[in-house]
Amino acid sequence: MLLRRTSLSEQHAARETPAEQQARHAADGERPLTCMFYFFASQMKRNMQPADPDLVRRGTIEDKPIHQLDSMIARLGMQAAFSPLVSKFDTYPAEIPDPRPESSRRKKPAPPPGEVHDTVLIMKFRDKRAQQEWIATREWQEFMQKTEGQEVFRRMPHVRCASSVRGLMDPMDILTA
Repeated sequence: MLLRRTSLSEQHAARETPAEQQARHAADGERPLTCMFYFFASQMKRNMQPADPDLVRRGTIEDKPIHQLDSMIARLGMQAAFSPLVSKFDTYPAEIPDPRPESSRRKKPAPPPGEVHDTVLIMKFRDKRAQQEWIATREWQEFMQKTEGQEVFRRMPHVRCASSVRGLMDPMDILTA
């Protein structure tokens, strides 16, 4: 006997007409969208640089050696502050564990904790269309090209988006919050 798990949402979706489904998708596109970008940066000496004098003068960063990623994100944050597409722009230092299995980590050991400069960027957009427009902006494209061209990352960045910050959390985090 073949068993299949059903839920109320699947039963409800089966009863919806195509017009109702289209209206629901349109409403989903109008809700605010929160995206969490994970930047896996390396703390190598070549990634450290003197503080950008323009950012120091504006009071965005301190006048001390800074990681390239931090100065690039600070500049991007200034542009996001004036953009009508972005309603929130926050960065947090993070220590993101390596998701690879132990067997593949032995081939290429993880960098020591002092050499890692991981950052989480949380951006809240007006809606899904605003997020797509922001990604197409010159500022975002330049940021991604500079980080790739200067090899700031030790791994490719990762992004997760949801209608709320709670939707970005892992299921275990939600249960323990």
